[in-house]
Amino acid sequence: YEPYSNILAMLGAYENEASEPVWDMISLIVGETRRFVDLDEKLEDKIKALIRKLIVKQYRRLGWEEKAGEPASDQKLRATIIGLGAYAEEPDIIKKSLELFETYKKQPAAVPAELRGIVFTVPVKQQTPDALEYLLKLHDQSQNSDLKGDITSAATATRSSKEAELLLKRLKDPKLVKPQDADRWLVQLVRNRYVKQTAWDWMVENWSWLEETYKQDKSYDMLPRYAAGTCNTEEWAKKYREFFEPKMNQLVLKRNIAMGLEEIAARAAWLKRDL
Repeated sequence: YEPYSNILAMLGAYENEASEPVWDMISLIVGETRRFVDLDEKLEDKIKALIRKLIVKQYRRLGWEEKAGEPASDQKLRATIIGLGAYAEEPDIIKKSLELFETYKKQPAAVPAELRGIVFTVPVKQQTPDALEYLLKLHDQSQNSDLKGDITSAATATRSSKEAELLLKRLKDPKLVKPQDADRWLVQLVRNRYVKQTAWDWMVENWSWLEETYKQDKSYDMLPRYAAGTCNTEEWAKKYREFFEPKMNQLVLKRNIAMGLEEIAARAAWLKRDL
């Protein structure tokens, strides 16, 4: 057993790392640290500072633009590095993302597909006026599934409860969100700590609709697992138990609710131990 703080400290040894698979693992490790923020919000500034320091050399090397003859792994790594920097609110990355968002409106081809999701997400998080409205209009007019996926990820990163309510309201309108895509919107909103309560309340209030919509689909029995994956505090563990335990009489849900309860208990012990 190694305390998570020690693992984070070890990441400093990878500042010169240029391997894309290694950075994929670093990204996963950093992503898990965000769970601690639910227990102590003051940790987020420290986590972001660590990320900014960690990505400096690779960000300088890769920049935003593809270089002639560069390997495909560098193209993937560029998106990883810039994505980490966007979360960490690296000023240059935030500034460039906002500039490219405006450029995209006039010239979509100017933004590589690998970076498009980041360029869409930053203005939503930064509450850029009309950013969400533009993206939703683009979503509703497009037939491109990859583009729609990028917009979904960006829109559900909102930090505004009012915007979250707007997104949730759209889920029951098949003209705006296909039923097979609605669960993705919901899960990503529940995972977003800024609007989690809003999304959770909607899920509870609209469970009958979710059941009717997905009862013949694997998405239905997976909802308890997705919800469990967002519960990092005792408060949220309690909400989970109160809502899902009474549903264990449904055979289709029983196993995944039980697994969700075990997952939450194990994660709570880990977070408490390493905080």
